[in-house]
This record gives sequence, structure tokens and C-alpha cells, in this order.
Amino acid sequence: DGSPIALETAHFLPEAFSHVEPELSASLDAQMRASGFQVETATVRVVATNLTQAEAAQLGVPLGAAALRVEKVGYTVRGLPVESTQTLYRGDRYDFEIEVKR
Repeated sequence: DGSPIALETAHFLPEAFSHVEPELSASLDAQMRASGFQVETATVRVVATNLTQAEAAQLGVPLGAAALRVEKVGYTVRGLPVESTQTLYRGDRYDFEIEVKR
């Protein structure tokens, strides 16, 4: 509906884009694969938080509104960290469902 639901900050290993100029409107994952870097595993941390004034203003919610902060580090098959992201999801517009398999 045009309302923001998340804020994301992402950092990537510079070499992951050595053969291409990053195109923000396209899949960054596909672009990294084109340079020979593929995320095989990741660690993800989900934390309940309250939004700061700046975060709340960007998401169009009141100061201190509930949010979920998701921190992720993605690794290649060799264990090289190639991406680190932090995403803030509005607590009133987002939920997570996690499937765990043995």
C-alpha cells in the first residue's frame, strides 16, 4: 500500500562485486553469484526493540514503536563472510515463521 515496513542496511565484501557494478533494483544475490560469491550459510539473530526517533520517522510510526531487528551474516561454502545486513521490521506489520528441520 505504499507504506514502508522495513529499513535495511547491508554491507558486502567488495570482491563480491568486483566484476559487476551493483544494481540496487536487481537481485544482489544473483549479482554476487556472477562474481563467484554465493551465500551458502548464514547466522541470523532476531531481537525485539523499540524504534528511535529517526527510525520511527522513516517508517511512519510513533517514537518508541515496537520493531524486530534482524541481524544476518552470510558465508560462502568456505566460511568467508560476504554480507552483513541489519533490518528493522515494523512490529505492527510483520511477523516471522521459522521452519526447523533435522
